[in-house]
Amino acid sequence: MKFGSLTYFIEAARVSPEMLCADDPDLLDLVRQRTQAIVQMELFLFPKPRHIGPPPSTASPAKPANFNLRCPRVPSAIVVCAIMILAGAAIYLGFMALQRSAPRMAQAFFGHTDTITSVSFSPDGRRIFSTSKDGSLRVWDIESTMEIVNLRHDIGDWGGVDATLAGDASCYVIVSAHGLRLLDTGTRKDLKALRLSIKPGRQKFSANHRRIIMGTPDNGVWVWDLPKDRTYQFNGHQAAEICCVGLSNDGQFGVSATADEIRLWEVENGRQLQAWQIADATSLAFSPDARSVFIGNNRGTLSSYDVRTGRPSVSLVGHRLAVTSLALSTDGKRLLSGSDDRTVRLWDVSTGKQLCSFDKHDGSITCIAFAPDDSSAVSGSADNGLWCWPLPR
Repeated sequence: MKFGSLTYFIEAARVSPEMLCADDPDLLDLVRQRTQAIVQMELFLFPKPRHIGPPPSTASPAKPANFNLRCPRVPSAIVVCAIMILAGAAIYLGFMALQRSAPRMAQAFFGHTDTITSVSFSPDGRRIFSTSKDGSLRVWDIESTMEIVNLRHDIGDWGGVDATLAGDASCYVIVSAHGLRLLDTGTRKDLKALRLSIKPGRQKFSANHRRIIMGTPDNGVWVWDLPKDRTYQFNGHQAAEICCVGLSNDGQFGVSATADEIRLWEVENGRQLQAWQIADATSLAFSPDARSVFIGNNRGTLSSYDVRTGRPSVSLVGHRLAVTSLALSTDGKRLLSGSDDRTVRLWDVSTGKQLCSFDKHDGSITCIAFAPDDSSAVSGSADNGLWCWPLPR
């Protein structure tokens, strides 16, 4: 093999991967580290000629210096092995760069036999948690799309469940018509329980996983503080059952809606802060900084209201049917919405522009969630399936 071939592989290792992964800092660092190792090996096997004897004189160019060029000989077998190693390294780096730069594909997760009621990601973003009206709580590995945990038979007589991650990957809050319980999936024992008459699906966890908010059939709204094992109640609604609820990330503010009004209130003292005469709300969500409340309605439109002034700020139009679920990215710049029109849509909050939409579900969207790094989202549906979607950066 000629030295020209070796030069080609080294240049491929240096240039091509860096061009392909210029937008991925972690992969770019890896490529540079591997390229440096390749160059070091090249210099060891094929060192540059060195001077033997006195250095050339710069004072008088009339008489050339007397020196020899010598290069240590390397056994041919080592040369061949080195060339193969260098070539393999270059190919490997190029493959990794191509794999990272290739478009990510949506992934499907099937196994539930009834409507999905909740979805969430593990803190490291490598697993998905889902619950269903089939009475099961399941954990999925995202890379393989395989089901790795199924707690269907541990639910006992609690019937249908609705759950989400609470604090860490081993604890879940299970919600049923009889109340709530905090379950440790490692020991499969209850850590705490709260007996209330509630409707599954009328609750939402705060982002810090310390409190859960739920609406009850008697028009009341309850908040359960998990670490303190304490409950707070809001009774400001006068008529009609609670349609949907939301809780700020810090757990300080709650928002609840009936068929004809929406109320914002402080959790610990129950003081009402805002009241909006907005009918037919179907989903609610706070911005991460709790400065805005996002509202979806049964006509397919979304709007946001300033928590402090109560004034509307943004209106988003695109869905054809009721907006059933909302989720915001960690920086609050993007909003996910799911709808009865079987689509999931991603919005730019500041401009109101729709960034993309996903339509692989065969039923109404029932729940959605962002990954911890906001690079993907998961959605659950009435078609009993889940989809994990790559999101544009």
